[in-house]
Amino acid sequence: MKTYKKTILFMSLMLITMSGFSQAHVTMSLNKIKSTSNIIEYDLFIVNDGQDVLKLSALSFGINFDQAILNDGTLRYSYIDKSKDQVLAPLTTYSTSVSLTDHHAQLKMTSTPIGIEKAILLEKNKPYKVGRFRVANSADWTPDSNPSFIHQEKSSFGLTSSLMLGYVGTNTKSVALIPTLGTVTTSVENLPVLNQSAQGKTNNLNSLNKDEIKINLYPIPATDHISIDFQSVNQADLFIVINDMKGHMVKKVITQTHEGLNKIDLALNDLVSGAYTIQLRSNHQLIYTSTFVKL
Repeated sequence: MKTYKKTILFMSLMLITMSGFSQAHVTMSLNKIKSTSNIIEYDLFIVNDGQDVLKLSALSFGINFDQAILNDGTLRYSYIDKSKDQVLAPLTTYSTSVSLTDHHAQLKMTSTPIGIEKAILLEKNKPYKVGRFRVANSADWTPDSNPSFIHQEKSSFGLTSSLMLGYVGTNTKSVALIPTLGTVTTSVENLPVLNQSAQGKTNNLNSLNKDEIKINLYPIPATDHISIDFQSVNQADLFIVINDMKGHMVKKVITQTHEGLNKIDLALNDLVSGAYTIQLRSNHQLIYTSTFVKL
């Protein structure tokens, strides 16, 4: 616990402005998600997809999830030993924990910062596996539920953000790459349906395939409304969820698509100005996620 608190304190102190490092960028992703009756496993990856030379000092992943999956169970979150890429061996200490309150549920992972002499050079456009992680529930997952994993992108008290500490170019001072400055992009691949029932499998006969539709979200930035346009090849139930940067759901719309062009307008008058994430799901599968700003 002391190591975890020191890591968080260090990373908080290092959240300095990235002016002058606008060409630095990484993508942090959650991939290869698999589930059993009471376990979820996934890989965490990081990619240096910017223009600058970048050395990794430390990183953290904050993954928010829907507490409805717990089914009154208790979670244990852990790193699977020896699952990271060998080149990341200098990241010797991972801290993992679960945070549950009335307002949020989050899986937290942080690494202990290392100095520039041991910092890891990230080759451009090469994915590095941070490791595989396991979430074990003392009860079976709620049937036909969805974990609704999403990265924490904004600094918030009590929550861990997905960010990276590193050295950019020839600079010898560690800086933080974070989503709110545009130096980090986060992603989550399609999520599984947990403990899928026979009814859930039947429902999947009418679903949207993310590889078959192209979604247009506009205008960005938005004011009093935002629109979603896409072509659909069939009828399907569509769930639209908007979360604030703390991971709190602020709007949910359930509708049904029809064959051909679909246009959905969402009123935003009830939302305060700020950044939001929007997710589209069809039969528990994530088919689209993006961020937008409401003026």
